[in-house]
Amino acid sequence: YILFLFIGSAFGEIKNVSVVNADKKDFETSLKVLQVGDVFFVSARDLANGLHWNYVPNKKMRKAVLYPEGREVKIAGENPFMMIGEDVYQLPVEVKYIGGELFIPLNYFVKCINNALLGDYIFDKRGRKIEINMSNYTVGGISVEDKKNGTYIKIGASKKFDNISNWVLSDGWFYCQIHGGRIDTNAQSNY
Repeated sequence: YILFLFIGSAFGEIKNVSVVNADKKDFETSLKVLQVGDVFFVSARDLANGLHWNYVPNKKMRKAVLYPEGREVKIAGENPFMMIGEDVYQLPVEVKYIGGELFIPLNYFVKCINNALLGDYIFDKRGRKIEINMSNYTVGGISVEDKKNGTYIKIGASKKFDNISNWVLSDGWFYCQIHGGRIDTNAQSNY
């Protein structure tokens, strides 16, 4: 924290960003960020703690892994590339490594995770707020019933999908792809 204050006074302005989760009315936290121009940098450790994500740093390699929504997000100091699962994203501004800590360019990081993760993550830099909404899933719930003439499978959806494909492999497994659907992979259900 002292290091962050020193860095802030030398290179930018320290501000607070509030984090609000629309699904959990009692969840609100605040993160200290360093604003440099129109880019907001946040400590990767503070971001993970504030959002209740697991965080595994590797100071020797100047890297870290964050675990949001059961996914793996890899970042590295002095590097604009990050990985979410197996996908590579390039941030317009590199992750900073200062005093043994990684500082993420929050504006751009939120855009990447919003595209890659299930929830909606929105960063309002004017209002200095991150809004999280996890209830935008369009596919949820499945029921399977044995019938006299086969099996009846019902998949719940909050909208109509035009592009659905399904098939059965020779081993008997049934597969269904709902193109454009979003599902809560952390839900306690068998998908």
